[in-house]
Amino acid sequence: MKILNIYNNAPLYREGIFTLIDKELDCDWFFGEAIGDIKQMDTSKLRGKVTFSKTINLFGDKAYWQKGAVSQLFKKEYTHYVLLGEERSLGTWMFLMLSVFFPKKKIYFWSHGAYGKESKLKVLIERIFWSFINGAVLYGNYAKGVMTKAGFNTKNYHVIHNSLNYDRQIE
Repeated sequence: MKILNIYNNAPLYREGIFTLIDKELDCDWFFGEAIGDIKQMDTSKLRGKVTFSKTINLFGDKAYWQKGAVSQLFKKEYTHYVLLGEERSLGTWMFLMLSVFFPKKKIYFWSHGAYGKESKLKVLIERIFWSFINGAVLYGNYAKGVMTKAGFNTKNYHVIHNSLNYDRQIE
């Protein structure tokens, strides 16, 4: 099992969890460019292959396209993918739609999940978006509860909380 983590950037605040994932699992990394003033981690600390791609903001910053992300689905070495579950990523939408042609490949989201204040239209869009995945890791029990109540199949959704760099926070 080879995992590709597709993330919109390599934020410093995720360094602890990313290095732990990298140490424990056979995975590679596909990052978008730095976003705004978010400090980036030193990706040379990761042993898996690291690729950076250009991010193109669309409609102001309401949507974005991460160049090269969709083509990763066609790579034979990857059997599992972890994507940031952001509906504003048009590449993720395309990735998900094409994934139906690769039923043996497993797709997971790492996401906030639902906030509980979504309109009916937003819930419908989320239901479609989330229907393509095999599972998810969520930041909190609240989001999982909201999604369960809204009728999402959350059996394979796991709460990992925010997974920030706990060791650094304790220091």
